[in-house]
Amino acid sequence: MVFSTRAKACRAQSSYLAQIQPDPMMDSDVSVDSFRLHPNVTCFFTFSSPTLLHALVPGNAPRIRRIYTPMPLVSSGNFSTHAVQLHALQRSSGCGLPVPEKRGFRPRRTRGPQSADQFSVLCCRNGGARATNESCLGHLRKLWLVSTSSASRGGCQLWNLPSSGDTGGPVVTVGVALRRIWELVADDRLVVYIAFGSLTIAAISEITVPSILAASVFAAQNGNTVAFYGYVRVLVVLSCISGICSGLRSGCFALANVTLVKRLRETLYSTLIFQDISFFDAEAVGDLTSRLGADCQRMSHVLSNDLHLIFRNILQGTGALINLLSLSWPLTLSTLVICAVLAAIFLVYGRYKKWLERLASVGILESSAYGLWNLSFIVLYRSTQVFALMLGGTSVITGHVSSEQLTKYVLYCEWMIYATWRLVDSLSSLMQSIGASERVFQLMSISPGDQYSLKGLKLQRLMGHIEFLNVSFCYPSRIMVPVLQDVNLLIQPKELVAIVGLSGCGKSSLVNLLLRLYKPAHGQLYLDNYPLDKLDVRWLRSKIGYVGQGPYLFHMDVKSNISYGSLRYVTQEDIEWAAKEAGAHEFISSLPNGYETIVHEGLLSGGQKQRIAIARAILRDPDILILDEATSALDMENEHQVKALIDGLRNDARSRTIIVVAHRPVAMERADRIIVMNGGKVVEVSTCS
Repeated sequence: MVFSTRAKACRAQSSYLAQIQPDPMMDSDVSVDSFRLHPNVTCFFTFSSPTLLHALVPGNAPRIRRIYTPMPLVSSGNFSTHAVQLHALQRSSGCGLPVPEKRGFRPRRTRGPQSADQFSVLCCRNGGARATNESCLGHLRKLWLVSTSSASRGGCQLWNLPSSGDTGGPVVTVGVALRRIWELVADDRLVVYIAFGSLTIAAISEITVPSILAASVFAAQNGNTVAFYGYVRVLVVLSCISGICSGLRSGCFALANVTLVKRLRETLYSTLIFQDISFFDAEAVGDLTSRLGADCQRMSHVLSNDLHLIFRNILQGTGALINLLSLSWPLTLSTLVICAVLAAIFLVYGRYKKWLERLASVGILESSAYGLWNLSFIVLYRSTQVFALMLGGTSVITGHVSSEQLTKYVLYCEWMIYATWRLVDSLSSLMQSIGASERVFQLMSISPGDQYSLKGLKLQRLMGHIEFLNVSFCYPSRIMVPVLQDVNLLIQPKELVAIVGLSGCGKSSLVNLLLRLYKPAHGQLYLDNYPLDKLDVRWLRSKIGYVGQGPYLFHMDVKSNISYGSLRYVTQEDIEWAAKEAGAHEFISSLPNGYETIVHEGLLSGGQKQRIAIARAILRDPDILILDEATSALDMENEHQVKALIDGLRNDARSRTIIVVAHRPVAMERADRIIVMNGGKVVEVSTCS
């Protein structure tokens, strides 16, 4: 049985979604899934047990990164569904294990040109599993392929890179990330300079200690009291200098770290709030929160932890190397060989550790392997110390070095090995921080949405003439689901119109288009005979008052909640007038402190909150007022209040075009016209009579 896949982009997580379909032309022993991927991918498969997966790269020798033992997740009937994670390897890397030649493996020939990003995944089932294929087919319909970035770009991210190699922004290398981070701390560079200066002084002081310490010990052994006390005084001075500079270094780096996190989050948040609402439909809130929280915090490690430790270990390692060369260059070369081997092992260890961290459920076998690898490394690290001591001891026996030189050699050898270890570990941490910065900087590079553009027309006077002409619309996150279809609607100035219909028929979508939160897929909207997209969006929204079903009140006094968002200076009389128009003045006056009462949870009912929100909209004196289910809570409290509210809005001396989105009859009785919608279309326009 063959499952042929067709990949298509999925904007929500910037991944590929492939639908699995049966192919009756292939042998039932072998299944082949062909799909196009980013060269470095993580694939999640679901197949019946038992399953063996291999990855083939067209036009190259078959290679595979890893094969994981399937772990059963759920059982249904006579088969178990397994989740298998496969890491395909980039063709140019040239690493991996060749796929063994086995009976039953039949790679399918691809038609047309074969690109470098096309892979094939073969599934071979044992004969006993053939009977379950038809049962599995009904359950195994979706295959998610999640692109990952190449590690050569400074990090390895598993989840949120767009398809087809498009990262949605400039590629962030180590140099680019460091330059942008440096720009963020531009106003506090003096603190950074002090931190690195203190770091340099402390490192030089610390690297001098082993030599002075060994000299003092042998001076005491030889009975040279004057030299011994001289060395002790030098050690005290070096310790004081190192302690003071280390404290200053830690404080400055901590201050720079807090400053960097603050500015990263402020800059990223400013970028996000300047995006259109369609951006947030396509992005998961959890992902954006993770960028603001964990990724920004991780990026701060670049300055306060990664660069700090890298620079410190380079200084100390270089100082240790200079001292070793001055003692004995043959022994130093031996130490360098040991450090090179250690660095290579750490690179492999770092990659292996990252590979294990990517697995959400590693299992006991992988955990045991991780522990054994740690144990093996500790043994290797200690072995290098023994090896260095053995070389030095042999040199003492042969008379090439003295006992004092051997002591210094062992101390500096230990220091150099430790510095090499920490340097490689810090470089690995830096790559992870750069990977986090890539995701953050990609969001920062997004241009502001159209709603914050200063371009567009500003009319001298807005009459409130609204026209929808052949408007069709679908939300960007659901492009296959039409919400509005060929809507033609005309609303006259100063008219009160009620839009009614079942939930999901497109009432609120009409309002969203009028507010220019979205753009229509087809057709055009006109406001006072001007195309809506030609008007200045900020000016447009300043002329529209909108009240939704869920009013937003803030933890401040009632007066401030009503005046919030007003573009002009308002007096207490203006606030009370708006509250009276919304039917809110009476209950506000009965509050403990009247208009000065602080709004908190449980103080107001749902209907009272809606009336305060309506008063806020009226106070802005809009030319168009939209009530989107804004009287739903009022209906339940008192229908008379709804009638009085709508009558007050209609008879207001500052008359305006009013659009009421509702489903209760009480909200329709006062309307000039009732527009009935169904299935995204206007099916009827009538008067209340």
